[in-house]
Amino acid sequence: MDEFTVRVDRSRDPITAVITGELDMANVEKLVAELEGITGPVCFDCSRLTFVRRSTCTVRPATVQSPAKLAVVGNFVTSPMNSM
Repeated sequence: MDEFTVRVDRSRDPITAVITGELDMANVEKLVAELEGITGPVCFDCSRLTFVRRSTCTVRPATVQSPAKLAVVGNFVTSPMNSM
């Protein structure tokens, strides 16, 4: 099993969360904790993920606060951020 890590770079615009390893229900709370307090645009860099459990791919309203915008980059989903 690949070690799960989250590195949030708040100095970038948009804020970028680099997620590494396996994302599943056992470590999703770690991801949520790292995102706490972010109110602006967020880019998830998923290029280093090796596994994603489908049930972890929902965005909780309490996690992403309005008017936050969301983009995901990597091998799984790509959503351009040109509307920002």
